[in-house]
Amino acid sequence: MSFLAIFFVVALNSCEDDKDDVKEMKPETARVEFRNATQEINVDLDKMMNTVSMQSMSYLSDLLDADWEKKLKVSLFQSGKVHLAKVRDNFRPDTSGNRDEIEMGDYGVYTFNFVYNEFQLTETSTTLLKIIYPASEQAHALKQNNAEFLLNNLEYTEISYTETWWDYWDEKWVTETYEELVATNADISLSVDGNIELSGNYHSVITENGNPTSMNASLTSNPYQFNAAFGGSGTNYTATQSLKEDNKELMGYSLNVTYSADMIDVIKLSGYYSVSPLKVQGSMNYAAIEERTTMMIDDATTADINYLNTQLDMDLYHSVLNTKLGDVEFRLFVDTEYDETYPELAVVYSDGTYEWLFEVLGENGSFKKVKQRK
Repeated sequence: MSFLAIFFVVALNSCEDDKDDVKEMKPETARVEFRNATQEINVDLDKMMNTVSMQSMSYLSDLLDADWEKKLKVSLFQSGKVHLAKVRDNFRPDTSGNRDEIEMGDYGVYTFNFVYNEFQLTETSTTLLKIIYPASEQAHALKQNNAEFLLNNLEYTEISYTETWWDYWDEKWVTETYEELVATNADISLSVDGNIELSGNYHSVITENGNPTSMNASLTSNPYQFNAAFGGSGTNYTATQSLKEDNKELMGYSLNVTYSADMIDVIKLSGYYSVSPLKVQGSMNYAAIEERTTMMIDDATTADINYLNTQLDMDLYHSVLNTKLGDVEFRLFVDTEYDETYPELAVVYSDGTYEWLFEVLGENGSFKKVKQRK
């Protein structure tokens, strides 16, 4: 997952902080520094993903037919509801090949069986979920289960939640309600060849409809440390997150989140979000933007764009150079192939010129492609 996918999430969750007196970079220089910064960030993230713990978890994902690496990176940089218990759906101990007949429970020890190329329940438990597996292709070839991923002291709560998303195929909004068990407490560890490569813990308090009221999480995988917290009261909450390599902070944010009275919708976001060396800061009236974009779908007008831009105030900075690269604003995108017009986010430079985020960040930088919920 490229940084630009991450940056788009940053843009949608960016926030207002004290804006230092910084100079605004010339457009021609800003364009170059923007791209240089994204390359630096990609290098940092790729380095992290090549550690023993990340490679082992990525290989476990392959065994489970899950896109773990993408989901992990999204979870690092995206706020919102997190449904941790979905991991159990990746395990099917049925050796007949029909992976839907027997579902695993929320607890137990599952060991990779090289004969059937499947995970099988080898020990029952009421407090932990342990996965024993080969940590790499080499270990798999040697039929060595040399890795152990452990979620201990597990506690779950049952939730019911509703999600609304735009079905591009049928061109309509779809609302679905789900029920599931979500982990609210866990101690986490990963060992490879007998060495502890990752450790941490997670605790949250979640309402019956899946809204977290508090959360604390930490993970250590030397030289990386990850910490996250969420808490507040009423309709006002604060979310913080930090990812460090030794003493260098690769990513960090502090978001003030204002919810609707029923705690279902986000009304406003404010604070700051930094993915070194880039920093987005400002504020966004999230609910107003969602409502307007839901109405316009693929037939936006200039009036729509003007309205959307009154609902956000976001600037893009280069924190190392202490300069402003430009403003983040909506512009009207005209798709002549499909005869559609819709809002897209762009970086607007000091001379008024701009470039689309998705042209720099890839397709995941597209506002249209990642907009899912009403």
